[in-house]
Amino acid sequence: MALTQQQQQILEEARDKAAKLVVELEERAAELEKNPPKLPPQQLEEGKSAMRNAIVAVKKALENIEKAAAVADKIQRPGA
Repeated sequence: MALTQQQQQILEEARDKAAKLVVELEERAAELEKNPPKLPPQQLEEGKSAMRNAIVAVKKALENIEKAAAVADKIQRPGA
């Protein structure tokens, strides 16, 4: 079943937003690595771990969105 124009737009927006979020999180993680907040070491490591986990999760979501987009594209254009 082919996607409607609205569904295609939602998928594209989700892909764009996820890609942007990955970049923003990676930039923020790098910034925090260069200038870590003054926190107890354990709390700082927990925060870094949470940031790494968030980046992994968003990258996985982006990967799944891209897979969905590829499937939708094959449905929209069979044989392409």
